[in-house]
Amino acid sequence: MKKVFQKLLNSDPKKLYIISLGCPKNRVDSEYLASKLMHSAVDVVSKPDQADLIMINSCGFVEDATAESIDEIFNAIEIKKRTGAKILVAGCMVSRYKDEITAKIPEVDFWLDTKTMPVAADRLVSTFPHGYIKIADGCDHRCSFCTIPSFKGNFRSVDEKTVIEQASLLLSNGIKELITVAQDSSYYGKDCGGNFAALLKKIAAIEGKFWIRPLYLYPTEITDELIELIAASEKIVPYFDMPIQHSSSRLLKKMKRGYDKQDIIDIVSKIRAAIPDASFRSTLIVGYPGETDNDIEELKGFIKEIKFDNIGVFTYSDENNLETDKNRIDKKTKEARKKEIMLCQQNISYEINKTFVGKTVVCLAESDKSARDRRMAPQIDGKIYATGMRTGRFYTIKIEKADAYDLYGKLV
Repeated sequence: MKKVFQKLLNSDPKKLYIISLGCPKNRVDSEYLASKLMHSAVDVVSKPDQADLIMINSCGFVEDATAESIDEIFNAIEIKKRTGAKILVAGCMVSRYKDEITAKIPEVDFWLDTKTMPVAADRLVSTFPHGYIKIADGCDHRCSFCTIPSFKGNFRSVDEKTVIEQASLLLSNGIKELITVAQDSSYYGKDCGGNFAALLKKIAAIEGKFWIRPLYLYPTEITDELIELIAASEKIVPYFDMPIQHSSSRLLKKMKRGYDKQDIIDIVSKIRAAIPDASFRSTLIVGYPGETDNDIEELKGFIKEIKFDNIGVFTYSDENNLETDKNRIDKKTKEARKKEIMLCQQNISYEINKTFVGKTVVCLAESDKSARDRRMAPQIDGKIYATGMRTGRFYTIKIEKADAYDLYGKLV
């Protein structure tokens, strides 16, 4: 890490352009890295042609993400030919494929893998009015479809003091929504004697008006203590982001998820009993090896029963060489199944959104025309549209219209 930064500083960069790909955890790494460089009098610019250092924080989770990262590298190389800018490539793709790609792309000047990414005392804030706090890295789960532990390693909690300092730092910069992220936020502390509920309680004790939104909660790690804390808290939004992946117990067993369909039903029921207005988001994988049309019908029935507020659907990407000629599902079928599930969820989301017409909701403004309420995470869920707002302020909006994703209203 020190050697890479020394080489960077020796190149004397003055203007930095940032491309941050993949998940919010990457965004946090990008902000830390940019902050480190900015301490050396490097300014962030808005166009790559203005930069003398182009930083690409890559994603290598699945094949499509890796392809996108490679495309961005070659785009940067074209800019380098015109401007002479240096190129820094960091992140997950580097960790996963460094030996394969460094020799093939000599135009890249600096490589930095995830295990050497910094946690800076200060930090660039690039997502106002919300800010992400990465509370851990790595993962102890060994899901059959996931390669993250192979290049991220085992779960490693960020020490509690650092998390609280980062929360305070973001709030001092005007952030109004703190979003905790990790491969499994609910697993926090299990490697060091702590626990996630205790961490959230300490963050919520910081003075000021702000929201706390936990992301990435593994269904079997959602404890009674966590549910009770969220139910009693004015700051922690009752938003449960649970990546369940599927409803077929047979497929969940093959995925090595450690729970079955009934376990999901039980945890959702428990949460709703304690927090009637809780909202739920999940992610699903369709096209997993051996999935049948009957599994898709079961999945549609399941999401109609559970009524998630929002769902993200992904087609299976064979990262662990699980597919064989016998159980391979072709791309066309995968895409058709994804479309089928998304259409089913659109109808559910629309029915839920219609129940808010005529009601008032408290929102956090993201611009002068758009905001989010407690049910909406930034960038992945819908928005509420109204006029006359200022970014980073809380408003009460009366909802007048709804569609499958967004709400529309006016300030009251």
